[in-house]
Amino acid sequence: MRDAQGRAAMQAVVSIYRPRGLGDLVSQGMVHRLGPAATGEDEEAGLRGLRLMSAELGDLLSLRLQPRRTVQRSLYDYEARARRAGFSLRDPEGITRTLVVDLSTTPEAYLASRTKKTRAKFRHRKRAEVDIRPLEDPRWIPACRAAALASIGRTGGESASRMDLAALFGVAAERPELARIFGLFLPDRPQELLAFVSIMRHGRLAEYTMAGSLFDPVLRSMPFNYFLLWELMTWAREGGSVMLDLGGVTEGGPTDPLAGISSFKRNLTDNDVELGREMAVDLKPVRLQMFEYSREARDRLDKLRGWWHARHDKTKPGRAA
Repeated sequence: MRDAQGRAAMQAVVSIYRPRGLGDLVSQGMVHRLGPAATGEDEEAGLRGLRLMSAELGDLLSLRLQPRRTVQRSLYDYEARARRAGFSLRDPEGITRTLVVDLSTTPEAYLASRTKKTRAKFRHRKRAEVDIRPLEDPRWIPACRAAALASIGRTGGESASRMDLAALFGVAAERPELARIFGLFLPDRPQELLAFVSIMRHGRLAEYTMAGSLFDPVLRSMPFNYFLLWELMTWAREGGSVMLDLGGVTEGGPTDPLAGISSFKRNLTDNDVELGREMAVDLKPVRLQMFEYSREARDRLDKLRGWWHARHDKTKPGRAA
């Protein structure tokens, strides 16, 4: 959206999700990481226009907004404007809190701000024993998908990421300054992907978007996640990003399947930011209910697939890590 003088005032990317098995009959719109507009007036007008344009799409049943704000006051203002534009507050489907790494400092200053234990993991001697390289060829998509599902099987997460790997690889190949996928290999197994991470850049903010790893005894003998995150931070900093969003954290606790992942992320930064405040509008309520039933079935199937991949991993037959 542009203002009266033709200047860019607001932008939003609507991702369309279609449940498997229902073809083109139904879909749900989602705006991930919606950033602020140039002014409050522009934001309210843009949200109103976004709702009206979405209603004109025949198969779009609902539109959900997931805001990205790093200042609490800005989050409150966004909620008020979205309500006036016809949206209502909903229980979040995405994360409600995230951690942000400050990339404006030097790598040395960043390491100095971390604990001795965390610094040691970043500098671990086994970093020299792995090969981390960018992935652009779509032939790696099945291997990344298998690694992601194996991770889900180990943690007991509810479902796979909604990230479209084919689209992600496409962006990484065509616009490498906006997206990157890093794969981890062992020198004696250069064609066997053991782990990967992905990152996307939104202006001066970079976002850790997806990751996965197989259960491999050699891989598990080293802090490989720290090696991969260092690659992300280096890429983001060199491209001009000043913040890295670590993709969300949970509260932790004995019943939280993602407690270990969240604990790992908290070793990387102390900057905890609230996201939440998801706003949505139901464009076709009855047909939307059909969509929800289909998505629940898909999530159960993805969880079963993750369990199957973890249980039948060739490196550790018959057991999920």
